[in-house]
Amino acid sequence: VLFRSGSSIPIEEVEPVDSIVKRFRTGAMSYGALSKEAHECVATAISARLEVARMLKAGDIYEDIVKKTGASTATISRIKRCLVYGSGGYEKILSRMAEKDPDFLKLSK
Repeated sequence: VLFRSGSSIPIEEVEPVDSIVKRFRTGAMSYGALSKEAHECVATAISARLEVARMLKAGDIYEDIVKKTGASTATISRIKRCLVYGSGGYEKILSRMAEKDPDFLKLSK
């Protein structure tokens, strides 16, 4: 069934929120609850953000990050805030990647 803009769906046909939200959890992605396309989109976005975080950690400047990744300065700023003030998620992933490849955190130039 395709949804057309301007049309409506009866509320009794709408899936409950609890059921929908389950598909947006990370674990659910591993079990195929998201479509292949949605999973690839999330993976691409995470990969792009990790590249920005890596470049920030390596000391690259915003202008170089924008040129290489296409990320907006707003996105770069948000990621930098997470690196500086966040709970350490980016740091943990970056350090694990650097353990496998010592050159991982070097400048991109």
